[in-house]
Amino acid sequence: MLESDQKPVRSIPQNSAMYKFFNMLSDSLNNAGLDVLTVLNEKVEIEWTSELVKEFSEELAIILNGSGLTLRVALDKGNKVRWTWERVKILIWRKVQILQFGIKSTAKLNIEQVSRIYELINRHIAKFGVSVIFPSKER
Repeated sequence: MLESDQKPVRSIPQNSAMYKFFNMLSDSLNNAGLDVLTVLNEKVEIEWTSELVKEFSEELAIILNGSGLTLRVALDKGNKVRWTWERVKILIWRKVQILQFGIKSTAKLNIEQVSRIYELINRHIAKFGVSVIFPSKER
């Protein structure tokens, strides 16, 4: 049972819509010619985590070759890294979700938090001329 101040967590359809949004956004960013560093902003310093190492494993072998550089420094060397739905989730969605709500897992987000995160992300990517409508049953 929910306490009176708790809101229901996101629904299964909303979760599916989030993952569809991750795919749509990665495609839109790639089609606009926007690589990871351009969207994240050169001032953002991203430390390596096991999740990022796993996601970037192929690129890491080529770019880093055991150098231990941060992601921003590695990408600053002129290496263009394309977006995937996983990168959108880890580098954009989850970053905003943690900064806004202190929540690490998307499963713990409530419906209003999902909407707020989407609004913040969409506002940011609009600066690059990209806009992705959040998926729904109609879209």
